[in-house]
Formats: sequence, structure tokens, C-alpha cells
Amino acid sequence: MALTTINRPDNQKALFGTGNDLEIYHGGTNSYIDNNTGALEITANSFFVNNAANNEVQIKATADGAVELYHNNSKKIETTSGGVSFSAHTYHADNQRAYFGAGYDLEIYHNSSSGASYITEANALLRIASDGIGIESEDHSEWYLSATKNNGVLLAYDNVQKFETTSAGVLVTGTLAAKGQVTASAVPPIAIESTVDSNDFSISQYEDSNGVYTFIGQNSQLNAGGSDVVLDSGHKSAGIMLDARGNGAFYVYTGDTNESKERLKVDADGMHMVCSTSHALSTATTVGLGTSNYVYRGHHSATDGDPNTGTLCFTVWANGNTENLNNSYGATSDIKLKENIVDANSQWNDIKALKIRNYNFKAETGHDTHTQIGLVAQELETVCPKLVYETTDFNDKGEDLGTTTKAINYSVLYVKALKTLQEAISEIEILKTKVAALEAA
Repeated sequence: MALTTINRPDNQKALFGTGNDLEIYHGGTNSYIDNNTGALEITANSFFVNNAANNEVQIKATADGAVELYHNNSKKIETTSGGVSFSAHTYHADNQRAYFGAGYDLEIYHNSSSGASYITEANALLRIASDGIGIESEDHSEWYLSATKNNGVLLAYDNVQKFETTSAGVLVTGTLAAKGQVTASAVPPIAIESTVDSNDFSISQYEDSNGVYTFIGQNSQLNAGGSDVVLDSGHKSAGIMLDARGNGAFYVYTGDTNESKERLKVDADGMHMVCSTSHALSTATTVGLGTSNYVYRGHHSATDGDPNTGTLCFTVWANGNTENLNNSYGATSDIKLKENIVDANSQWNDIKALKIRNYNFKAETGHDTHTQIGLVAQELETVCPKLVYETTDFNDKGEDLGTTTKAINYSVLYVKALKTLQEAISEIEILKTKVAALEAA
């Protein structure tokens, strides 16, 4: 006899098994399948759980295939041969972690107290693998970091690139500020390249068995041995070296596009050595003329390491006056250096022809305008042309103005005056002899 329908009242159970192990019933509101012993096994090549209207899938399982979970008849989770596939977002409540690894090594969660989200790797290195990585704002309007395979890593500030790794090192756009020690080991360890005209600035430090030496250069750097300055081709160069080898020294280098030369050296004793292809040394002061401020001053018997000590021995004042301690001025005059030594000719007529003048400098020259006594170069030139020489006129920037100014070699003039004085003395002695003879007669 075939049964098509079995009707049972609410809470009346259909019992299966000797010990009523399986129960099926409706409780008035919900229906139940209650297995009290062992496992409840449902076997089928395909298994579906649908809604009451049988028009929406909730669970689907297929032999040798996937198990699928649905939401509102839309598949959200599916098992695959490789694991699990999600067709939509996964949501975790605050402070609820998603764990990865047998030892829960990797955690991903949001902390409700701090308002921050975390990716935590407890036991090893956290690796993010991709041919390109970008970190940006939540609304995608600003980027923070960009990294690309076989290319650079870029960092931004306020959506503007500020830092980039390159095949040669790093490129910084803007100001580079360091709070603390900066260390590097390349040669040169620090190099700054201008994006305007490829002029390079470098700071290089080297060490050998004799000590450490540091070079700071524009378009130049020391070679690895510290024995020569290496130039960037096609650019003028400049640099300074702090040499702590031996007793220590300080150097300044400048050069054209082909060669860099040592221009200044300050040795361990403080001695300054200058080498120039033009003017050697120039000092300047903003004060006016007079003897209240000097443009150069020298001392002796100073305390080592204290340049503010010592006894004054030489001064050049702002008005050009020169003073020394003992009023002694010398010139090299050793006979071993001279030849063709003969008595000088008479200087009587030269000295007699000199025009001794009173004058004052013009105000526009910037010199003192008080009345002075001396010679005029052009007038002296007609008598003793070799005592007059010309100097090139320069502006405040050291640029040649294309004019010259005549000057007088007064020191030679003084020797000529001495020769004339000797001649006068000889004449006086002759006259004295004649006068004595006349008086005796």
C-alpha cells in the first residue's frame, strides 16, 4: 500500500531506532530533526537547502564539487579545490581577530579603544609580495607610498612626491633635515645633485692607517686614497678638506673645468699658506678712514690655541697707515745674492729736480682729505720714470675697470736722497776746508 501523505499533530513525534534515537516533529512553531545517538548523515550526490517557497537557494552541496553558502539567493562563500572563495566582503567585529598560521602568527583586527587597525606578525618577517604596491588615503584622493617592480619607491607629503629611490641612490625633492647622526659608507657617502644644471655637491669621508680625512666639494671629491681631487667634467669646482691625519690640517681647493688646485692650507700650528694665480690676499672693513680700526694686525708671543693673546707688533690701519713695533723696515741685501756691484751715479740733479708738493685727495676717492706733503707721480715720472709704476683699477667685486692708477716707489727715492746727502756732505766738507784755509790766511 503506497502512502502519499502522513499527517501528525503538533508535538507528536515520528520515532526511529530501537531506542527512539531519531525524532522528527513540529513543535507548533518550528520543526525539528533530533538525532540523539551517533551522527546524523544525509547522503546525496547533490544537496540543497532552499527557502519555504522553494525559490531561493540557501545551501548547495555537490559531490566531487563545492559547498556553497548563499545570502538572499546570492552566493557568498564557496569551497574550492584550493580552499575557500568569497564572493563578497568579510566582516569582523571590533577587537575580533582574523588569525593566520598554525601558531596564530599573523593577526588582522580593528581595535575599538584606539580606533586603529592592526596587521601583526608575531614570530617572523611580514612580507607583502606584488609587482606594484600603493598606500593611499581611504577616499583614494591622496597617495602616501608607491613601489613598482624594477623601478623606484616613492614617498609623498600632502599628495606631492618628496622622496624617490633610483638606480644611483635616492632623490629628495625639497629640504632634507636630519635629527641625529647620519652615517654612510659609499664613495662619496653623501652626494647632492642639482636638478638645474647637474652641479654636484658631495661630502666624503675616508680613513687610512694615518687617520681620517673628510672632503666637502662642489663638482669635486677626493679619490679613495685621498691624494688627489677628482673633478666633474665640464664644471668649475671648489672644496674643503678636514685632514685629521698626522698633525691635522685644513685645505681649500678651487679649480676650472680641467684641474683643481690647493689654494689655502692651515697647518696644525695654525700657519696660513695661500696660493693664487692672481691677487693673493685681500682684507676689507666696513668702517671709514682713520686709525680707530685696522684692516690687519699681528701679534707675537701669543698663547697656543688662543688667537686673542700676544703682544702687538704690526698694524695696518683703515686709512693706510702702517705701524710696527720698532720702526724697522728691511729688504733682502746679502752680497751673496748680488753681482755687478759699483758705486751709484750722482743723484744730485734728480733730487734737485723733484717738486715737493702740498696736496689733498679728492673727496670722491674715499681717502683722507687733509693736507699732505709728497710727490705727484706724473711729475716724478719726467725726472725718474723708473720710480713710477701703475696698478690696475678694480671695482668692489674685483673686476678690472680697464683703467690704471700711478704709484711711487718711495723706498728707492729715499736711497737716492741718501746718495744726494752724501754728495752734499762731500761738498760741505770741501767748502769747510776752503773756509778754514781762508780763515787761517
